[in-house]
Amino acid sequence: MTPLLTLQTPPSTEPITTAEAKTHSRIFITNDDSYIADLIEAAREKWEKDSGYFIATASYQATYKNHCHHTFTLPLRPVVSVDSVNALTVDTDYTVAIDVRTNEAVIKLITPVSGDVVVNFTVGPGESDPPMLARHAVKCLVGHWYENREAFQPGSAFKSVPATYQSIVTSFRLA
Repeated sequence: MTPLLTLQTPPSTEPITTAEAKTHSRIFITNDDSYIADLIEAAREKWEKDSGYFIATASYQATYKNHCHHTFTLPLRPVVSVDSVNALTVDTDYTVAIDVRTNEAVIKLITPVSGDVVVNFTVGPGESDPPMLARHAVKCLVGHWYENREAFQPGSAFKSVPATYQSIVTSFRLA
């Protein structure tokens, strides 16, 4: 069952800086810095949607309507922490196991819950830096979007997302 996801606390920092994006793309002017910052945020959001792997720390609430299963996996990763499950107590009413291979969190209810199950949790790299490959993919996408502000321009070929980006996304995506 897919939960209703609500962003509680958005990321406070992006995985790369404007300076890093400009260095990668060989941009030497400052006039477009705010535009590049917007591209970084958009590229991070696209990365997270495409790969399912969050590279900026954020807090979410997942609501499972009339949930009747005792074990379920949170839909976002990597999970830094599970902050609450309804008004239950961890290790007494539920357990959390984080798969070291996939960084997915599996919650097992010990105490049955009637009605909705509401989970508050945090995803992203936490105190660590995001993986370098993911950061590189964001840089590639920012550079591509900066150079190709429209996917199609009259008199030129369609400009799709770079193969480098797609290759990296595929390596992070779960089957």
